[in-house]
Amino acid sequence: EHQDLFVTNLPATVSVLKTFLDTLDQYEVKSAIFYHAEKERSSALHNETSAKSILAEATSVAEKSRTSFELHAHELAEAKTSTVDEANTLAIWVEKHGRVLEAIRDNSITGSELLMKLDSKDEALSLISAVLVSGVPLTVVPEPTREHCYELDREVSELITELHDGRSSALQALGEYALILQQVLPVNYITTSPITGWAQALQLSVTSASQDMLDLAKRQAAEVIAKVQGEGSNLVQQRYRDLLNQMESYVACVERIMRECSELMNSVGSDNEAQSKDRILSAFINSVQLSSQKNDEDTVPSSLADNLEVKPPAQEDVKEKASKVLSVLGIAVSQLYSGIRVRVSELSTKAVGITKFRTDEAGLQADAGMSLQLFDQQIEKCALLSGFVKEVHEVMGTKLGEINADYLKHRPGQWAYTFQAILHSSTNMIEQMTEVFLPEIIRSFVSYNSEVMEAFGSISRIRGSVDTALEKLAEVELERTSLTELEQSYFVEVGRITEQQVALEEAAMRGRDHLSWEEAEELASQEEACRAQLEQLQKTWSQKDMRISSVLKVEASVMNSLLSSEKYFSSLVSADQENEFHFRSKALLSILTKPFADLESLDHMLSSRGAFPSHMSGPVSNLREVLAASSSLSDVMWPLSGLLKDHAFFVWKLGLLDSILDLCMHEISSSVEHSCTTNQLYITLKKKLAIHVENQVGQYILKRIAPALILHLDKEICDLLETSQGRRESGQPTTAVGRVALMLEEYCNAHETARAARTAVSLKQRQLNDLTEALRKIILEIVQVEWLHDFSSPHAQKAKIFSQNILGDDKFMSVLLNLSRRNLLDKIQSSMSLITRSIECLQACESTSVSAEGQLERAMGWACAGPNTSGPGGSTAKGSGIPPEFHDHLSKRRKLLGGIQEQASDLVKSCTSVLEFEASRDGLYFVSEDKSSGQSTDKGRAWQQTFVNLLTRLDAAYHSFTCAEQDWKRGQLNMETAGKGLYSATNQLSVVSVKAKSALVDLQDTLVDMYERACEVSVSLSGFKHISQDRTALTAECGSLLEEVLAIAEGLHDVY
Repeated sequence: EHQDLFVTNLPATVSVLKTFLDTLDQYEVKSAIFYHAEKERSSALHNETSAKSILAEATSVAEKSRTSFELHAHELAEAKTSTVDEANTLAIWVEKHGRVLEAIRDNSITGSELLMKLDSKDEALSLISAVLVSGVPLTVVPEPTREHCYELDREVSELITELHDGRSSALQALGEYALILQQVLPVNYITTSPITGWAQALQLSVTSASQDMLDLAKRQAAEVIAKVQGEGSNLVQQRYRDLLNQMESYVACVERIMRECSELMNSVGSDNEAQSKDRILSAFINSVQLSSQKNDEDTVPSSLADNLEVKPPAQEDVKEKASKVLSVLGIAVSQLYSGIRVRVSELSTKAVGITKFRTDEAGLQADAGMSLQLFDQQIEKCALLSGFVKEVHEVMGTKLGEINADYLKHRPGQWAYTFQAILHSSTNMIEQMTEVFLPEIIRSFVSYNSEVMEAFGSISRIRGSVDTALEKLAEVELERTSLTELEQSYFVEVGRITEQQVALEEAAMRGRDHLSWEEAEELASQEEACRAQLEQLQKTWSQKDMRISSVLKVEASVMNSLLSSEKYFSSLVSADQENEFHFRSKALLSILTKPFADLESLDHMLSSRGAFPSHMSGPVSNLREVLAASSSLSDVMWPLSGLLKDHAFFVWKLGLLDSILDLCMHEISSSVEHSCTTNQLYITLKKKLAIHVENQVGQYILKRIAPALILHLDKEICDLLETSQGRRESGQPTTAVGRVALMLEEYCNAHETARAARTAVSLKQRQLNDLTEALRKIILEIVQVEWLHDFSSPHAQKAKIFSQNILGDDKFMSVLLNLSRRNLLDKIQSSMSLITRSIECLQACESTSVSAEGQLERAMGWACAGPNTSGPGGSTAKGSGIPPEFHDHLSKRRKLLGGIQEQASDLVKSCTSVLEFEASRDGLYFVSEDKSSGQSTDKGRAWQQTFVNLLTRLDAAYHSFTCAEQDWKRGQLNMETAGKGLYSATNQLSVVSVKAKSALVDLQDTLVDMYERACEVSVSLSGFKHISQDRTALTAECGSLLEEVLAIAEGLHDVY
């Protein structure tokens, strides 16, 4: 029983013990978790405490940096406010003086106009005149009052005279100053004052708060200071000496050319040309011995009669002799015309080659000028010969009309003068482009007139459409040439190919048995090629009519396009239509196109006479080369001029106008970027424009007019030879023709020599004008340097004296040569002082005049109504019978004096502004205190240091402000970071606390469970103890029983 009980109780006890041990293990785990959580909570709590401390420190630092930032921001605001105030003051100063300078430059300064209407003896300012205009005798005025009024009137008259002198002197000085501003000084003269530079520097420093802008402002201020201190003056002085040397060189050249010009003018006076003409003309007239001139003409010199081989009139009929003389003359002139034709043809051919192979502008211009000169000589020779022939025909016309009507049909015309007029119009066009149009376009571009710019753009667009039309026209001509070649060669080519086919077939038939397969294959391929050529040729021939129709349509379209472009261009310059462009743009375009008017009319006149070829000049290969090499079709339109018909001149004119505008726009833009004056821009652009226009006109003359001249010469030669046909005798006329031609050549040479001399004189005059203009330019630059840098030297005065001897007729240059900045400013100062003193004296006289007016009024009141009068101007006095003219005169006198003083004060203010500005250029700064009085305070030469201190203070304040701002931002960032750290620590503490609390709850639950298990173990162990004790007692009792058994059975071998 005990064994069963033991065996039963032992597993239960063991199970209870195991359960207790498991619970004890859980306790240990829970305890460890709780310990770890508690440790984390302690660490998180410490972290939170540290984060709070860091946040408190960061907040303190941020607050200090914010206070420092606000302090430096306040200092920066104060520095910036001071700088802004000074910048505004300087800007106002610059604007005020700039307006005065602009007004003086525009001659819009008012100069006491009332003084010009008054004489020093004018009664309008007289006190006594108030009594006289009232119709009251002066005897009513007491003698002392009269004397006092006379004294005041005399004093006012003297002051008005003095004021008038001061005003005249001031206006004269301001007029000279305006002349300097207009002609010598740059447009931005206001910027030469250091105050302008300081205004820009200070404005720059406060415009944008950045270190770069402050550094830029400081650099600009340093440049202004360096300029005031004379940095770089050595270079200016060297430039000044170079200009003086150039002026002396120009003076010497002008004197030399003047002597050469005088010598040439003396040599031109010879009359070789007239004598040569008289000799040959008298020879022709006397040789015929017209009946109407037998008694008037001298006898023919024997040498001339021998030259003409003319027999005495008695031996031959006058009619026959006149016919022979004119026949000889016609043949001789035709020979000379032939020589002229050859030379003109050479010039035209040379011009084409030059255009093709020369690319440098200077070379083209030189060649064009030489070619034009040679062409002019040939035209002059034609005019001379045609004029001589016309004169001979006019002398003999009446008689020859009776003899032969053919001579009346071929009366020589003035055809050569048409070509002379074309050359003259071309030269005139160049002059008008440079003298009239160029100043207008410069003014329009500087003012940037939008309508004018749009009109110029329209010309460019028209040019583009014309180029497109020319390209199509060139394609049309190439297509037409291709069709012509097809018509001329089609049947020949068909026959050639057919013959070749027959020959190949025959060769194949003959060699069919002995030809190798390679040779047979070659013959077959040749036959196939001939067949393909024939098919292609027939296909091309079948398309001929369609191609011709297409060519005609394209040509008509091109002509319509050119006509539309010409009409649109005419609408741009027409003054009748005002809906598209304003009057300004039309006026400028009219100025631009006006120089072409005469030349265009002459061109149309030649075109109407059929003087120009109606086909393309040159072979088609030349046109292909032109199209391949040219970038603009309008520049190479001359091969197509015959196809353009009446549009040729318009195309050339449009291309020239567009190129002129492009040249002007490019040069003006470049010059504006380099801050050139208007005069410098005009001089530079004038030369380039003249070169460009002369080159283009030369191309027009040599490529269009020269071929027309050649055609007309051919016609003249043919007509002269036809009229002379059948009148030539063998032997003698040939010799006579040669001698007449020689005499005519001598006459032409004499004319050309005289003309060359006149041309040389004209060239010398032009050189003289150019040198004089260059001398003026040098003088302007010298005066500008002297004015801007206050230079002067005895050497310069000596050179100016020589220049004044040359430019003595130019009053403007005389004024400039005798001008001195210091003297002019002293003159303005003295005039201003005189005007100011006169104004002060007038004001004193006016205050004295009040008592005199009262005395006069009392006297007038006593004379008109009795002694009962009140003060001056009172109602009692007005009602006392005093004539109203008395008070009207006094009122007008006061207004007149007030107006005079006001205008004189305005003039003084203008003079003061000029003196203040010029003083600022010398380093002095005047600041107006009272705008009404015009008074100003001299801040001396230390004012720049004040501005330097302002910039330094602003720079330091900005630097400190930047550092404080960075510290403040850094403190703010640190405070935000500390706040974020505290927030993170608090969150972490909260999480750890929750975790520790949960671990504590688990630990407590485990302890309760362990207590319960311990109780169970105690109960179980107690029962097991009793069982164990009973078992032990029972075992002990059993042992005793066994021992007793052993003792009883001692000696028994089988007991164990």
